[in-house]
Amino acid sequence: MAVRLNIQSPDRDWTDEEINILKEYYSMEGEKVKNRLNNRTKGAIKSQVEKLGIKRQCNWTNEEIEILKRHYSKQGINLGEFLPNRSYRSIKTKAFKLGLIKEKHGNFTDEEDEIIKRYYPIEGSNVYKRLNNKSQKQCRGRANGLGITKRRKYKYVYKRKNKYVVEFTVNGKVKNFGRYDSEGKAAKVAMEKAKEYGKAF
Repeated sequence: MAVRLNIQSPDRDWTDEEINILKEYYSMEGEKVKNRLNNRTKGAIKSQVEKLGIKRQCNWTNEEIEILKRHYSKQGINLGEFLPNRSYRSIKTKAFKLGLIKEKHGNFTDEEDEIIKRYYPIEGSNVYKRLNNKSQKQCRGRANGLGITKRRKYKYVYKRKNKYVVEFTVNGKVKNFGRYDSEGKAAKVAMEKAKEYGKAF
């Protein structure tokens, strides 16, 4: 006894629903529209769109270009949420043609930039504790990019690992005046040496 399989031929007549899907989505999705059409081959889809006179939309709309300009600098090609009908390659190519560049600062928002501007001069890279999913390295790099540095409590005193170093430039060369366990001790030495060498403190 022959077993009857429930397999439909890809050459069967197209339903009104399937044709409407082609008309609505093919121009934007191209061959990806196959995911909306069960049991239709790429060949069958291509043949049907030719009969219907439907063409693949390649040109970018003004709305898509505005979305690209608004979001590419921070998100790069990861714009599937905003441009669901554009591939990574298409986005990258269009961005290149428009001269758009992705910023390399870990996708900091304007709000996060304001936090860095306000707190980095005081807290340094520890400002990362105020930001979600940002590392100290990312915060340090972003601060450098914004031209922000941490203010030192004492002039000519620098913290290196667990020590406080006193140094400043004399006749164009960096002169070191020792390493100290205490910041206060280092500050005292810095003040004395600054006075000795005629430096403002």
